[in-house]
Amino acid sequence: MATKLVSPTETIVFLGEAGEEPNLAMNLEVKLFDRAGELLTDARTTINSYKSSGLPSSGSEGWMALGRLYSLPWFRRIWTI
Repeated sequence: MATKLVSPTETIVFLGEAGEEPNLAMNLEVKLFDRAGELLTDARTTINSYKSSGLPSSGSEGWMALGRLYSLPWFRRIWTI
């Protein structure tokens, strides 16, 4: 366990209540994380690039759920760990 905490390759944690909307948001978050390198390094990235990378189209329920997740109060707080 200590090794995992010292050098994790990725850590995604959701501390809210389980449900369909948090699942949609976290699934999209994982997809974004997996594709971040290719999407952020290409200066020609457009919304069509997101679609061709397997991400949902803008305005989809996944993006809406992710937006609501990031609107929760604990994303605006300062955390010290």
